[in-house]
Parts: sequence; structure tokens; C-alpha cells
Amino acid sequence: MKKTFVGAAFAAAFGLAACGGDMPASHVSTGVPGADSFTYTATGPGGTSSPGTVSATVNPDSAALSATLSASSWSAVAGGTSDPPIVVTAAGGTGSYTYSWTLVSGQANVAVSDASSASVTWSWNGFSRVGDKFATWRCQVFDSAGHSVIAGTVTVDIDFS
Repeated sequence: MKKTFVGAAFAAAFGLAACGGDMPASHVSTGVPGADSFTYTATGPGGTSSPGTVSATVNPDSAALSATLSASSWSAVAGGTSDPPIVVTAAGGTGSYTYSWTLVSGQANVAVSDASSASVTWSWNGFSRVGDKFATWRCQVFDSAGHSVIAGTVTVDIDFS
């Protein structure tokens, strides 16, 4: 049996509908969540088919990746008390999150407890144990799709006075 190729393209409410061969298809515009549909008929050597309908529902894009810090400063008194850990809260985006803490400015010997953690504290790993030791650290959060956002910066003060 000889097959006849039939093709057509026409607009659906939120995109383009097309058919070619024996399968109708639809391309829905991005950023337009909700339901869309189109009706089609096929015409070939045997006549025109009964109408068929193709329906699709587009789910909205996931929420944009965002992240916040529990505080913008952290301090410790050497040999004494320290503030609670800084906690990063991430939301939106795709999948799981990874964290990257980097030193922005200040003394390089002000060390973060775990540069890839969502919950961190700092310590001093230098020789001088006199005066205040300051640094500013920044946390960048990544989702599994490779998107990133800066959660914010933390000013760190370790007091040796």
C-alpha cells in the first residue's frame, strides 16, 4: 500500500499545531502555563477523517532560585562564646542545592568551617592571637540545573582582646 504524506501547520491558542504523516503534534509557547488544544482532520486518497483533538497542559516553570542567610554577621570571642551557625535557606530552582562559601575581603586566616555547607561557623587559623580578626564571606547557591544565586554576605569578627 502506498502511503501519502499529508502535512499542515496552523495556530493553536498558545503555540503552533502541525501534522505530518500520520501524527498530529503541537509546540506550545514557553512561559504560557495552562491548557491548550487544537482540532484537526486528515484528508487523503480515502477521503477526510472525522475530527480529532489534541490537548496539552503546560505546567508553570519552577520558581526562580532564591536563597537567604539567617544573619549577616557572625562573631566569636576566642576561648569563649560564639554566635550560632549561619544557615543558608534555599528555595525554588530545580532539584537539590549545593553551596559555595568564598572569602570576599579581610584576613585570609579567618576560615569557614565547611565551604560547601548550608550551615557554617568560622575560626582563626593564624599565628597572631591579638586584637580582632575580620573577614567578609559570601555564599553562592547552585541548583541541579546549574542556576545560581548569591545568598548574601556575612561579616565575621573573631575577638582576641
